[in-house]
Amino acid sequence: MKAKIYRNGNNEYWRIIIPAKFTGTGKRQCRFFKTREEAEAKAASIAKTGTSVEPELSEEDLILFRFLKEHGIATIEQFDRTFKDLLSKRIGEMVTHLVSALPDLKSILKIHRSLEKLLEELGEDLRSQKNEG
Repeated sequence: MKAKIYRNGNNEYWRIIIPAKFTGTGKRQCRFFKTREEAEAKAASIAKTGTSVEPELSEEDLILFRFLKEHGIATIEQFDRTFKDLLSKRIGEMVTHLVSALPDLKSILKIHRSLEKLLEELGEDLRSQKNEG
């Protein structure tokens, strides 16, 4: 595939003709580009991937990709590293919070045990009074 100039009236485009074996339709296709560099880059991409079929992306997908790219996340590896770092940070914060709340949990458990003992004693007192009466 070579990029060739294509003129249509006063307009100039760069065209590549994609052989049928690289298309999803089994028929050759023409693609047009504003610059030679774009056309050559697409031809190289098709030759590398073996297909001219591009995945369908929703508008939401594109917004997400732009957002990630604007924040320095342009590759899967960068996303993976950033996600793991963020997850690790959040888990660390949760553990710190739980450890700081531990004394309160111990107090709650002590109160709970005391209430259980009190209920047992009350139950025993009620049974003994019932048996006496």
